Amino acid sequence: MSQKIYRHVLRDAWNVTWRHPALWIFGGFAIFMGQSQFFYSLGGLFQITSLGTSAAGVASQSKEWFLPLVSPNSWVQVAIGLLVSAACIALAGIFAFLVVQSQGAIMAAGDYIFRKRLYSFKASWHAALEHFWSIIAVLMAKVVTAIIIASGIFGIQELVTRMPDAWWPKALFIVGFVVLALLDIMATFIALYATCYIVLEKQRFVAGVKHAITLFARHWLASIEMGVIFLVANILMAIVIRFVFALLFVPLVYFAALMKVATGLVAPIAVINLTILFGAVWVVAAIYTTWFYMSVVILFDHMISDSPVSKVMRFIKSMVTRNN
Repeated sequence: MSQKIYRHVLRDAWNVTWRHPALWIFGGFAIFMGQSQFFYSLGGLFQITSLGTSAAGVASQSKEWFLPLVSPNSWVQVAIGLLVSAACIALAGIFAFLVVQSQGAIMAAGDYIFRKRLYSFKASWHAALEHFWSIIAVLMAKVVTAIIIASGIFGIQELVTRMPDAWWPKALFIVGFVVLALLDIMATFIALYATCYIVLEKQRFVAGVKHAITLFARHWLASIEMGVIFLVANILMAIVIRFVFALLFVPLVYFAALMKVATGLVAPIAVINLTILFGAVWVVAAIYTTWFYMSVVILFDHMISDSPVSKVMRFIKSMVTRNN
């Protein structure tokens, strides 16, 4: 096995990601699956939708709601409210379906590209659809684990807050945070490997999780190494996103000012600017997410072949061999 396996994994994943931009559509929704970032992604979504909540609050305080002919507290208003609520629930359900389905579709595309040397957007979608409920089960297990880990971190933080002068809560916080972070890495990679077993190896949920735990136990050090690499990649992606945002923000501000002078309109221009900024950031994040899942697929293929993927272990073995 080449000593540059990590470089090869990241490079090959990037080549496929750049060569097949249609996969960015899957990546755009799979963002919200996250790696260890599921709740952070939801938090960002809630912050965005809070603007809509505020607008709804303003609208509800007016004497007439949506339609000038509809008086408040009328049966027509209630019916419209129920229809809007049902539409919101339906859209949320469709969005959740696309989030889960897109992760499986990216991995299925990796199966077609790296194993079968084929590419089919449609086939990847249908392959992921066959395992949708198993992927949901993995997601639910991951969410439960994330809640437990978050509760542990919150509990340690509360202990430090209540005993600010004692030293041992701070030491416990450091140790506990490291342990919980490692547990989060373990849960994240087991969930990823389980999804790979489900989508790539066509296994059921229980069998996929069992094999994923075994695979992580066999290659836990390599998983942590890749986790560190992806952590650095996450930081770099955040920097790139801020750069793209700043690059577009200044000309869009001038554009808004010019359009206000020319047309006198403010709100429509603001909506256009926000749409452009949000779209640009989403594209960058979608490309990164697609690259991430492709990297996981390639790494998974190396691991199930029992290749020595850990760079630290290879380094230690090479040092021992030289000394002997």
